[in-house]
Amino acid sequence: MLIRANTVAPGPIYTDLLMSNYGSEEAIRERGKRVPIGRVGKPEEVAEAVLSLIKKRLYNGRRSCC
Repeated sequence: MLIRANTVAPGPIYTDLLMSNYGSEEAIRERGKRVPIGRVGKPEEVAEAVLSLIKKRLYNGRRSCC
């Protein structure tokens, strides 16, 4: 049996939970400046990363940081 272990490791993602933790859009923008892409990610961007792993059967043992 083949077990595939692929992961997606996103940084901060703009959600209601993030907003409740940071309290303001300005605080979220400041947090986003400290990640490699320079902004907080969007949920649909994480979904795209997950879909790409699901679609590519060739990937095995891959970690996608986004």
